[in-house]
Amino acid sequence: MAAVENEVSGPNSEGRHGHDQEDDPPFSRLIASRRALLLAGGAGVGVVVSGGVLADGGGVLADGAAAAGRQPDGPGDGFADPATAAPGSAPWVRGAIIQLGVDGLRPHGVRAVLTQARVRTLRELVTKARTARELPPRLQFRLRYFIEHESTDDFLQGASDEVYLSAIGTESGNVSLGAGGKPVARTMNTPLIGDVSENAVRDPWRRNPHVLMNFDLRRPADWPRTFAVTLLLVEKDNGDLASSFKDLNEKVGKAVRGAVENAAKSAAGEIVGATIGTLIPGVGNVLGAAVGALAGKAFEEIVAAIDKGLQNDPFTPQTIEITIPDPEQVRQHAGIGRPQAHVIKEMGAHYTIEYDWFLAS
Repeated sequence: MAAVENEVSGPNSEGRHGHDQEDDPPFSRLIASRRALLLAGGAGVGVVVSGGVLADGGGVLADGAAAAGRQPDGPGDGFADPATAAPGSAPWVRGAIIQLGVDGLRPHGVRAVLTQARVRTLRELVTKARTARELPPRLQFRLRYFIEHESTDDFLQGASDEVYLSAIGTESGNVSLGAGGKPVARTMNTPLIGDVSENAVRDPWRRNPHVLMNFDLRRPADWPRTFAVTLLLVEKDNGDLASSFKDLNEKVGKAVRGAVENAAKSAAGEIVGATIGTLIPGVGNVLGAAVGALAGKAFEEIVAAIDKGLQNDPFTPQTIEITIPDPEQVRQHAGIGRPQAHVIKEMGAHYTIEYDWFLAS
């Protein structure tokens, strides 16, 4: 069973695939006057406009891991959902700002919002947000097969290893502003599966790949978005597996969160004064490198410390990541929808993990 985040999806986009005048109003109708539009939006969402600079009026964030910008106060509050608003009205822009994870940049003005969203106009901002809301709901990391080329065990222990695995997942859309203006990164953990070297476990994956991790594609998030899965593998000898994975999840999870939070400090400085829980934009550009850097000495030290007290053999955690520059590139991304392989050579063992990234509808 895959680890699944609490779903905080974007606005409902059903019935919004058409391109008639009501669904895709001319730019002149959408922003006849940028200042007038922002003033109209500000009146409804607690934002004031002064000299072209936006300032947050103190909207309250939802209490949750994926809170992004101001959430709707109730069923009648449509400012986070352009689908409920009349075409050309301010909620279209307000909802786009939330969907694209740039709500924290509003105090810096429209130019900062457009720059971070990598668009030139408010119409492009709204269009990009619509594309993000209409993505497939899930990006899955799936296991397709496990191959054991060489075993860690000697002759007396048997010809084959008993290999168990779980994973820690994180993504750039899961990094938000915490107390004191510090970044807070959140991770997901998957259940333990195995023995993955047994035919009874791995053979069915040929026909039906095993969904190890689910990521919510429609949640409010800044782009580029980076998704990372850190695989935890243990070769079972005589020790307690639950204890091995408990230690790995705690220590590796802490290291992953720490690396992401350190990398996000600079980006967090750009939204000083934003409400706790506001998504930190720009993390997608640094998350992959931050977690990938742990694959060396940091992970090796963690495993060495854990290995001292265990009778099992934990492998160095293996991180596999994917970065998607823009929501329009999700369906055409070269790394999605094709079989891939990750090779592990350690402690005398030689394994290949076959996997893919898959769009689930």
